[in-house]
Amino acid sequence: MSTTKPLTIDLNADAGESFGNWTLGHDSALFPLLTSVNLALGFHAGDPMTLHGAVRLAQEHGLGIGAHPGYPDLAGFGRRAMALSPQEIHASVVYQIGALSAFLTLEGAELQHVKAHGALYMRVHEDRAAGEAFCEALARLVPQAHLMVLAGAAGEELAHTAAAHGLSVRREAFPERAYTADGRLASRSLPGSSIHDPAEAARRAVQMAQGWVQTLEGERLEMRVDTLCIHGDNPQAVSIAQHIGAALAEQGLRLAPLGKRTPTGQVAPPTHHVAALYHRPESEAEQLTLPRLAEALLASGLPGLRDVVPAYKSLYVEYDPAQLGAEKLRGWLAQAEVQDADTGRQVEIPVCYDGEDLPEIAERTGLSAAEVARLHAEPTYRVRALGFVAGFPFMETTPGPLQLPRRATPRPAVPPHSLAMAGAQTGIYPAAAPGGWNLLGRTLTAVYDPHRADPFLVRPGDEVRFVAQHGGDPLPAPTPRLLWPAEPGFPALRVRKPGIMGLLMDGGRLGQGRFGLVRSGVLDAQAATIANDLLGNAPGSAVLELHLTGPTLEVLGAGAIACTGLGLQAQVNGEALPPYSSRQVQPGDVISFVPDGQGRVSYLAVSGGFEVSPFLGSASTDVRARLGRPLQAGDVLGYAARPAPQHVARQFVPYWVTQRPALTRLRLLPVADGETIPDEALDALCAEPFQLVDLDRMAARLAGHAVPGGEITSEAAPIGTVQVPPSGVPLILLNDKGTLGGYSRPARVHPDDLPHLVQLLAGRQIQFVPGQG
Repeated sequence: MSTTKPLTIDLNADAGESFGNWTLGHDSALFPLLTSVNLALGFHAGDPMTLHGAVRLAQEHGLGIGAHPGYPDLAGFGRRAMALSPQEIHASVVYQIGALSAFLTLEGAELQHVKAHGALYMRVHEDRAAGEAFCEALARLVPQAHLMVLAGAAGEELAHTAAAHGLSVRREAFPERAYTADGRLASRSLPGSSIHDPAEAARRAVQMAQGWVQTLEGERLEMRVDTLCIHGDNPQAVSIAQHIGAALAEQGLRLAPLGKRTPTGQVAPPTHHVAALYHRPESEAEQLTLPRLAEALLASGLPGLRDVVPAYKSLYVEYDPAQLGAEKLRGWLAQAEVQDADTGRQVEIPVCYDGEDLPEIAERTGLSAAEVARLHAEPTYRVRALGFVAGFPFMETTPGPLQLPRRATPRPAVPPHSLAMAGAQTGIYPAAAPGGWNLLGRTLTAVYDPHRADPFLVRPGDEVRFVAQHGGDPLPAPTPRLLWPAEPGFPALRVRKPGIMGLLMDGGRLGQGRFGLVRSGVLDAQAATIANDLLGNAPGSAVLELHLTGPTLEVLGAGAIACTGLGLQAQVNGEALPPYSSRQVQPGDVISFVPDGQGRVSYLAVSGGFEVSPFLGSASTDVRARLGRPLQAGDVLGYAARPAPQHVARQFVPYWVTQRPALTRLRLLPVADGETIPDEALDALCAEPFQLVDLDRMAARLAGHAVPGGEITSEAAPIGTVQVPPSGVPLILLNDKGTLGGYSRPARVHPDDLPHLVQLLAGRQIQFVPGQG
């Protein structure tokens, strides 16, 4: 029998076994060392509170979650034989998995696998009728889940039965148990049948991962192994898991969960929300074609593309892995043919060279102000990327004599339309923004105007010539483009008092990163989704995102509202609305909000969603890009459609909201497909907690120990990216981050953990932990 050494292997343990006043196992210490868990379901061990907590803990650590049904035998821990009929086995398995499925649904988790426990485990392997009943229950109830069976000869009968029912099988071996020459587990009554030495268990785990194990008789037994199991109730379980992880790593084997089963029956790793990859051509000629490649990819019709952002040396691609695989995407990029880099548009921009820094630039270069202006206007510049703020063009190449470094102290606000340079780059500030570039002058044509039919004067790949002009009135700053109609069809709410910051939001602006537009969208996607779900709205319907104080709103038309999130308690006519709930409202009702100190951001949804006037496919506010603005007194917002005449009040509070720990754990993932988190950075990030200093829509800023960081060539990155500047103090990039960044970015936060992060108040503790996608 030939075996192939796997690159990854799963490490599982039985867990969630405490019940009532009895505590069993070492779940809190063990879970960080595992990749999958088998959760007791209340028959042989466990209870509802323990099961729910174990699901949440498994989610926090990115573990594959498995159902562990057993005999109804608390006193005997499910290890005593019971004469249940096949029909009783079938019913009891459905009953137990149903309990776990409810908690998985509650927490937004998925079932990875099923593994029978104790005496039931042995019976379904040895009794064909029991095995048939067990597999039939799984095939009817959870056909997508893997079934764990014994590795070796002892598991082949059950594996055959499972395959006949269309189930996916994963073979399990036990490093703590000895095997006999016939491929079966040695009886616990035999000397040496149980392994108590962690180092010996680790040695056997490496053997099993490599496809064999030494038997009790000293012979070599080959076996196929997909997952290794350690017993969670073993007093040495934590030490054994630590030794196994270290031993496997030394052999180049990586721990990873089993993953989920695709419709074709193949196994894919668990995926959440979005994925990303980078295309990095080596030659400068290919790098110059990246803007064209981005446009071609967006026009390709490939399903699942969310954004494509070219930079100087890379192309960032964000996609939905449920619709588009990384290999298919890489294949398209490898075979794509694009036009030559010199086929971009040629754009002339009139410029008045009268910038605040012009005299200093002249002095530092030894030129006159007129010579600086003439020299700067001579070349043709190429737009390499748009970023920083919407429409800001990064252009090359500034003439050598003018290549000065950034100012030592950045300005808090550079005037809009400023022409500036730093090093070899020239850029134009479309709107007022902080910056440290040297100001040469101002453009007489706006490079970005959200009210124009084409908001962007230049695009990546274009060639630009500056035409010097004398005088000319300064251009006004761009005015906001409203994202809701001035006269809604079905008036819903009038703003009496705006509060500090109320913003219209939806799922975010996709596919526009190449123009420097931020993604925007709701910060707490879970809370916003629940608000819409409570009202039966379409996914992604526009909501109000409320910060700090919240507005006072007058109801103009009958309908229903829902309020979710943390930080504000909604009131209708002075009566408190329960958290995460909905209710009917009538004309004349007054909706107000009272800060409760529990979080940062809340959401208000209305029946059918708010009526919107989207810009580039989204109604999400982007204040810096002048897309929308915070609420103002007198604003009138409308229902997207006439509301239903009746609404039944509903409430759904996520479990984590009611059980918020003092220390918030954030799972770390690689930033993109094909990448890994550098060991040095991962060790430093996870070494000890950080303190949250501040958080806004751009980033969460932390304080704590230093992490290896530095500068990189600017490129795009996903929301949740952990960025580490040369100071070594990390920050976590959020929805309104710049589209391009030039600092080290070793990892990103698991998307499912971002709702927990964005609700934290300053001073709270954050602990990074390794996670699985």
